[in-house]
Amino acid sequence: METLMLMLGVGARGDGVQEVLDLKYRTANYCLPEAPTRTVTTPFVGEALLDLYPGRFGAVHLFGTRDSMWHTLYRHAAGREMRQDQEELFFRLADGVESRSLEEHTGDWRGMEALLSERFGLPVTAHLMPLPHTEDGIWTMLKTMASAQIRDGVVSIDITHGLRVHPVFLLVTLFYLRSLRPGLRVGSVFYGALDLQGTFGGAAPVLDLKPIVALMDWVEAAKAFDRYGDAGPVAALLRQADGDGLEKTARRIEYLSRVLELNLLGDLGLNTRKLVKEVGHVDDSRLVPLALVRDRLLAFPREIAGEPVEWMRFLKTARYHMDHRRAGLATLAAWEALIRRLADVYHIGEIPYEMHRRLGGIARGDRDIRYTSYPDHLRAFNHRVRRLNHIRNAVAHADQETSRRIQPGPVYDQLPGLIAYLETTLPDPWLERMPVYYPVAPSS
Repeated sequence: METLMLMLGVGARGDGVQEVLDLKYRTANYCLPEAPTRTVTTPFVGEALLDLYPGRFGAVHLFGTRDSMWHTLYRHAAGREMRQDQEELFFRLADGVESRSLEEHTGDWRGMEALLSERFGLPVTAHLMPLPHTEDGIWTMLKTMASAQIRDGVVSIDITHGLRVHPVFLLVTLFYLRSLRPGLRVGSVFYGALDLQGTFGGAAPVLDLKPIVALMDWVEAAKAFDRYGDAGPVAALLRQADGDGLEKTARRIEYLSRVLELNLLGDLGLNTRKLVKEVGHVDDSRLVPLALVRDRLLAFPREIAGEPVEWMRFLKTARYHMDHRRAGLATLAAWEALIRRLADVYHIGEIPYEMHRRLGGIARGDRDIRYTSYPDHLRAFNHRVRRLNHIRNAVAHADQETSRRIQPGPVYDQLPGLIAYLETTLPDPWLERMPVYYPVAPSS
């Protein structure tokens, strides 16, 4: 069963004891929009949710400040005829609210939780938070919410009551917890719309703002794919949203993710084109959140799909990896872009291992290279390529001699510049003249 997180509001109050005692929420007839004739009359939306969704929730966490109407909720839960001990506890709670000293009423706090748990038929845990009027108060409020013992599973929240800023804190906390705890999922975001009573025959509909949750899910999924190449979250959302209808698209993005992870550069062109086409064919009205994140999701696939030259696709992939701090994959892709560019220069289609080695040697300047053959703007070509090759060998082979090993710091400092150098020099028309100066014998 789900966990329900609720906020308890403050109410319009004066500073006197009687004003505090008289505090109350406005009672309303709450309903679900799809069943407006079935109503629950209560001043607390949380209670309405428990009645409107019987058996759905297994625990409640209630958050409020020392100004919140704890005593009012307690009086409502106790009923009209309070016992003497309940009445005494009510007045102590009211005194704590009036004097803003509820943190001193620990014993009364436990008694209130016990009554609420009995009234609603499930465990209720109350959490006292500071008012968020300072930066320290804001952090303390977030820490209080985040440290609540919320069990794994589905967690839903109600944002009807509380200060206007409280729903923001509740949502941020929930997404924070979800990010750190894979076993926790966000369910519904409820809002008791008192202002819509006239539309539902006098009843206040309890709205489920699920698109908020859905959009956050899609934003995070698109970011995971764009930043890390991880298609798992997007594929799961595609399958969840439309069953088997988008299974082909889910498999396509998963496959492209694996191509990126394995640096299978030759497969990028075809698979990015297919993915862009398939996602583009999904009707916006059919899956609105996908339409809202499509540009972020397809930013890199579109760039690769629109590039007709293979070595440029490789080089753009190197830049993509480097921009996302994947230096190892960026190095391998940059080196293959260089080799593929030279293969084009020498009119070589397939590149067997021996030819790959020869082209690398020309790029490094292994043979008797006449440096005067290079124009001034390419004089550093061999030197830069040798540095890239050194990093590439260290990335690809773990058994490097100590003198040939690399340190992460210099690699991350130098590699962006090496990729930028290739982006400038590989398109240079002068490279087409290299076969004249440095002929390559056919591979046997």
